Amino acid sequence: RSFRSLRMTHTAATDDPTSPLQISVFFPCHNEVENVERVVREAHRHLAALTEDFEIIVVDDGSTDGTPERAEAVANTDSRIRVVAHPTNLGYGHALRTGFKNARKPLVTYTDGDGQFSLADLPNMLAALNGHGFVLGYRLQRADPAPRGHHLGGLRSGSQHLGVEPAAAPGPVAGEVEADPDRALAHRE
Repeated sequence: RSFRSLRMTHTAATDDPTSPLQISVFFPCHNEVENVERVVREAHRHLAALTEDFEIIVVDDGSTDGTPERAEAVANTDSRIRVVAHPTNLGYGHALRTGFKNARKPLVTYTDGDGQFSLADLPNMLAALNGHGFVLGYRLQRADPAPRGHHLGGLRSGSQHLGVEPAAAPGPVAGEVEADPDRALAHRE
């Protein structure tokens, strides 16, 4: 079992326990035809257990293996699932920017579309958000080479992308929170 350290900040909107949860989740994907349907359905299951006001966005980054078609087929089953497709591969960073740009809910989170990480710990991340502006998830015990997947999340507050490294965001640190899969959560004002 791997654990994550989470870092967040938040605004007054997340201080109100009576405020309904509104969240966007996006998955950057490139040639993930074998994973995209499972990843979206799993996300849907976890989000539906938390709130009715969510959206799932698949950001297809110029896949050539049928990923956008498979994602569209899943999106046709629920209006809360959308696909945003790049006509060509523009790279991971551009896929992240596209996901943040297209997210419509005040809370935003993402994880890779290859299915390595689940949203099972989203409730822990939401709890960590209390009093902070964002949560950043990363693996404490890595199995892959250090350059790959060092950080897994980012955030956006308003129209300013705050980045993914701990030093990039203002505010106090929530400390370490045990969380199973790698994820990140962001709150937008």
